[in-house]
Amino acid sequence: MNSSRTTTPNSCARLDWQNETPSWRLPRVARSHILAAAKMRNTTSRRTWKRIALFLGILLLLLSCAAIILIVISSRTPPGEEVPVETREIPSGWLVTPPIQTESLPAPGKIESLKPEERVQLPDKNVSGTLAIIGNGKQFGEESYELQVSSDRGVNMTSHGTFSFKVLFATVKAVFSQNISLDRNLRPNRYTLDINGPLGIGSRHVEGTVVGSVVHLTAGDEKEETQIGTDNPLVLGTFSTYAFIPLLFRLLEDGGVAKFQVIPLLGGKGKEDDPRKNDQPIILRVQRAGVAPITVGSHEVLVDKYNLTSNVGNSILLAKGDEFLALIASSDKGSLIAYRSDYFPDGINPR
Repeated sequence: MNSSRTTTPNSCARLDWQNETPSWRLPRVARSHILAAAKMRNTTSRRTWKRIALFLGILLLLLSCAAIILIVISSRTPPGEEVPVETREIPSGWLVTPPIQTESLPAPGKIESLKPEERVQLPDKNVSGTLAIIGNGKQFGEESYELQVSSDRGVNMTSHGTFSFKVLFATVKAVFSQNISLDRNLRPNRYTLDINGPLGIGSRHVEGTVVGSVVHLTAGDEKEETQIGTDNPLVLGTFSTYAFIPLLFRLLEDGGVAKFQVIPLLGGKGKEDDPRKNDQPIILRVQRAGVAPITVGSHEVLVDKYNLTSNVGNSILLAKGDEFLALIASSDKGSLIAYRSDYFPDGINPR
């Protein structure tokens, strides 16, 4: 009888499932060829990924350069948006010759406040000016403004200008325009601020109206309402809005001090982690602080000095009568000054 015999097809290629390796071995030459081929494939794969990474790096660099060039080109101030600076002659009545000593200046307490019966309504007039804005010794902005004052219609301010900021490795410019109106009782009733940055960077539209004692503010997609207290409301946006202060101070001061509840166009209650940021209103206290001399060539100009204090910072305002001349602020984080470059093209040096 023929004995039965079970065979496994391709038994020579049977796998040892415990070791998961063939039970047979290839000749040494064949194994070396296979290993060499595998090594070559790994080397080729690494080279391919290096080429792809290099290509992507070059592409990213080109895109970054193109973006910078596009931002710089886009940030060029459009024709008609420049802020022309026409130098004005300082009124001769402002000049003091020879220069006086600081010690001889009147002390703040010796300046008498206006009596209620001496206060008059705002005269009809137009006031205009140009500001240079300096931060830590470098100019980063300029602004031109005009105030139209009417005893019947109130006060209207229009302004426009530019400011610079850094994006990547480029310094770019944004242009802005602003309009603020006060009623005949010197309370704001409408204001707008438009900022247009290159490619939309830093762009913003702010619009507000005041109805009774409620401020309705729209900033982009955000809307909010703020109650106005008993203090005089004052809209503060760009630096030209500080020109309202000497104009209004004469009518609103009491004992050499005037208080304003600030309506900030640019926000301004500090960063989220700033302990001063809260829901409390910003109250600006303006106090007359005597006079200060400003050196202008071989002459000096005696200007009115005001101390501005609030829960978001302190500063000094300089004016001549009801005409704004400069705002000066400094802290451990830096310094800032906005001054009338049309009167003082070479800067100011207050003492």
